[in-house]
Amino acid sequence: MTVVPFIRPQPRNAHGVTIRPRRDLRTGVTAAGALREWSIEGGVTDALIVARKAWREAGHTSPMAIAPAFEHLADAASAGDLAAKIQLADISPRSVDIEVGEAELAGRSLAGIERLRARGFGVALAVDPDCPLPLGARARSLFTELLLPAPSRLDPFLGCEGLDTSPMARRLYAARECGLVVTAVGVGDHTWARALLAAGFDRGEGPFAPGL
Repeated sequence: MTVVPFIRPQPRNAHGVTIRPRRDLRTGVTAAGALREWSIEGGVTDALIVARKAWREAGHTSPMAIAPAFEHLADAASAGDLAAKIQLADISPRSVDIEVGEAELAGRSLAGIERLRARGFGVALAVDPDCPLPLGARARSLFTELLLPAPSRLDPFLGCEGLDTSPMARRLYAARECGLVVTAVGVGDHTWARALLAAGFDRGEGPFAPGL
């Protein structure tokens, strides 16, 4: 198994946005950029426009991920409005992944997520440690990526496959079975990244891959 070291420094951004790279744990390729913070005027679309410009100027062409306030995703109409604004800004839906928190989505309609997927957007589910959202076949078909907090190297989350019955481990195994991309958030260093790759994660975000 070969893991490419993540040593290329990222340029410092002066555009008022903070972008965290998501690296493929197998190849080291930057698979996406996650817009984590912004201090610019305007709404979600304005932040996305600025972030994509900064991302492209840094030499990246991979998709941009953004986590809007849940009010933009709560129902089909709200999600449709968000999708329309992004597309009116001449941004392709296939170049954007929308993040939604599992805790916010649990017990609510998935109609907003369905609308985004129908428009061509990727949708990443930020998993809650309690895993309150049932991930049946319908739900699994709507998400393109799962975001899980990176377990520590000594956490039983990284136990033998099939033997670990913790909710997070079950979520990881289920995602792997249905072909979803699984990203670990908060990866501290390269040794940690290699351990997460061995545990079944596909991508990593965190201090091991400096941000923009």
